[in-house]
Amino acid sequence: MRWVIWMWLGFFACTSPDTSTDDTDTDTDTDTDTDTDTDTDTDTDTDTDVSLEVVIETEITELIEVGTTQLLTGRVTGWTPETEVRWVSDVQGVLSDVVPDAEGRVTFDTAVLEAGWHTLGLQATRGEEEERSTTLVGICAYPAVEDFSALPDETEWTVFGDAYWDSGGWLEITGEELNRKGHIFKTDKPVNAGRFTVSFDIATGGGRYGGADGFALSVWNVADAEALAALLPITHAGGGMGYGLGEVEGYQGFHIEFDTYYNAIDPTEENHIGIMLNGDQASHYLWAVVPTLEDLEWRRVRVNIESSTVTVELDGAKIIEGDISEYLFEGGYLGVSGSTGSLTNYHRFDNLWMEMCQIP
Repeated sequence: MRWVIWMWLGFFACTSPDTSTDDTDTDTDTDTDTDTDTDTDTDTDTDTDVSLEVVIETEITELIEVGTTQLLTGRVTGWTPETEVRWVSDVQGVLSDVVPDAEGRVTFDTAVLEAGWHTLGLQATRGEEEERSTTLVGICAYPAVEDFSALPDETEWTVFGDAYWDSGGWLEITGEELNRKGHIFKTDKPVNAGRFTVSFDIATGGGRYGGADGFALSVWNVADAEALAALLPITHAGGGMGYGLGEVEGYQGFHIEFDTYYNAIDPTEENHIGIMLNGDQASHYLWAVVPTLEDLEWRRVRVNIESSTVTVELDGAKIIEGDISEYLFEGGYLGVSGSTGSLTNYHRFDNLWMEMCQIP
């Protein structure tokens, strides 16, 4: 019996749980990844895969007077610090190097441009890549007074018929001879279309048999100087004053006549100044009687065309101001003509000044 109890106690001792804490595994794995190196290698290389684009945003439709400030704007997209951006002219070459602002905008001041026509370009270059935008800009200047103190430059002026330079320092269109017709025209370049203002001096008189016929300042809108040279010989002397075409049509021209002899086509028997068009000496669109012009005294004339309104001043007094319906000044070659018939006068012309900005 004792043996049984002892065996049972031994068995119980062998199956009791191990509550010993001496061998507790307290080794907690605290080995954390302490590699705290942060990848701060930021790619600062500019993305040159963005294509360059260049555009001039300003549109200029009118002539700009030389030395006048007018700002042109442009925009360059896709540019980098390595990009060269500059304004260039086909006349003056490189005008300026510029740096676009944050939005890619650049500006240019026209005051640095010389008189003339410029193909103005905004150019951006990066390595082998180049982009350009262009615009046409006209820079005009006021011409000097032609005082005719010396023989006119043959590269600028052409004499036709009986006209000649007088050593007194003026142009003589006919001289005091019978049946004369003369012209002198500025043939190196035409006058621009649009607003037109011109001043000049005239003197007529000193003729024989009562005096005649008169003269006219004309602007003929023809293709070139050769076309002008073909036109002038068919103009009429006498009452045509070197600009009249009679029944011939198809030509465009502006004329201011100084008529000192009455013909049946005239609106008055008195000396008068008239505005005529297209070689038609019978249609006086605007006109005014003036005191006799035939005293061979110099008189100052100023003519202004603004849209369809024509104004004429004689010695500072306004004598004509009126509107020619739907008329637009088309420009062309400017000159003066005159004629005599069976009666004569001197017809003198001097001190021409085109009071308008012109492309040289």
